[in-house]
Amino acid sequence: MHGTSAVVTLARSQGNGAFTSSTLDLSYNFPFKQSAAGPGTTLMSGDFDGDALDDLAVIGGSPTRVAIAFSNSATFDIEEDGSGIGLWVTTPGAKSVVGDFDGDGLDDIAVTGGSGWTDIRVGFSLGYGGFRLAQFPGANFPAWSRTTGVRMVSGASGQRSCASGTPSRSSSPSKQPSSSSQPS
Repeated sequence: MHGTSAVVTLARSQGNGAFTSSTLDLSYNFPFKQSAAGPGTTLMSGDFDGDALDDLAVIGGSPTRVAIAFSNSATFDIEEDGSGIGLWVTTPGAKSVVGDFDGDGLDDIAVTGGSGWTDIRVGFSLGYGGFRLAQFPGANFPAWSRTTGVRMVSGASGQRSCASGTPSRSSSPSKQPSSSSQPS
């Protein structure tokens, strides 16, 4: 995305190690433009509709909404979500990651680490631009994710995993943290 516009530059793989670049102006769509233009905008990619093409989710601008640009190979069809996942993603300290966390072939958005949170929050994609929201007990995981240098990652498609770690080591949510990995 370019500054506060809704212009996206894509590098499309040719399948042989080469890429072609194209620029898409999505500003014609008001919800997408409004979301893309806000401070703290988050751009995520994933296959939110299960068609094997990556789509774009833009969260920001109006934090209660998510604008999703569904790829159809040449252009994008844009839908707007009002489930409230945007509030989770834009919560101070929250970190988010895209992955298929329920194994249904649709990418979802997991969020954790918001100030005071003790859970992992997931927006399960409904395939058309909407999300079903759920919250799961997170044990120590939300606190670990607030540690400086930690970033969210997801496993390979279908593994339904979510992990955090520092550049020097990784921690699984199912393992107890060492005293050096707990936030102060």
